[in-house]
Amino acid sequence: MILVNDTGCNHGYCDSMYDGLVESLDYMIALWSINSKDWTPLFNAQNWVNKVSHKIKSGDIILFHDSGNVFSAEGGDRSETVKAVSYLVENLRKKGFEFVTVEELLKP
Repeated sequence: MILVNDTGCNHGYCDSMYDGLVESLDYMIALWSINSKDWTPLFNAQNWVNKVSHKIKSGDIILFHDSGNVFSAEGGDRSETVKAVSYLVENLRKKGFEFVTVEELLKP
């Protein structure tokens, strides 16, 4: 199984041309259900985790970014993102959540 992210999509909506291309290549589109918005200047790891950890449910896919900010696709300080992932994993494991790959999540 080959998964692609939402590069050809806009906020989770994919146009039919993109859908057709992905389907013709026998790929599957993997989208997210929670956007961390960690690229915003005011992103704070602990506040974000406190705000969303009670809303997360089994099967959610959380979008985090490895670069960029409001004005650029490159750069951006990701120290709060790294903290958020660490806090979130710890918090959700305590609640009994398991972390799996997208491929495992999609298995029937």
